[in-house]
Amino acid sequence: PRPVFVALAALAAIGLVAIAYRVALRPRPRPAAEPVSLLAARDSAGAALGAMDWPRLGRWLLPLLASEPRNSVYLRELGIALHNVAWTGTEYGRQRSATRTSLDRVMADARALALLDSAAANAENLEDWALSRERSGAIYETLGLPLDALGVYADLRQREPGYTSVLGRVSYVLSLLRDPLHPPATGSAPTLDVQAR
Repeated sequence: PRPVFVALAALAAIGLVAIAYRVALRPRPRPAAEPVSLLAARDSAGAALGAMDWPRLGRWLLPLLASEPRNSVYLRELGIALHNVAWTGTEYGRQRSATRTSLDRVMADARALALLDSAAANAENLEDWALSRERSGAIYETLGLPLDALGVYADLRQREPGYTSVLGRVSYVLSLLRDPLHPPATGSAPTLDVQAR
């Protein structure tokens, strides 16, 4: 009986050590983070936009969009931030895309275009709508789809003929389509316009 008692005591001690070890390794629950006030999120998003810190801007826009999911300004800025992160890099100072492959980049731009379309659909005034459409055209240009960009610009000019800031882009795209091997200077004077039918 004595060796059995010693063996049982040793097993009990090993069991207690194993339980204590598991309890020590178990992750402790973190205290719940305090919700960010919308005013603080708005201020932080504005600071990130001013610093052109696109990843940080995207992070601050998420709580704002959770509170106002149909806000066209937030939707537009999130789309622009997503596009810029995909093409220009991360906040770590390296000019390296946050996307690993060109397919990831195209998927990010598809999401950015969807956000910009939502921003245009939810725009409360013509200026917000026009800005969202203009940014969509710019993404199409970046993707190498000048005809799609021209279609967006034509739609914009048809609905809002007085919106002249897009004339330079229209002139550039038309010149590029005329001679793709010799693209015009980016700041070329707007000489052409699209006549939508």
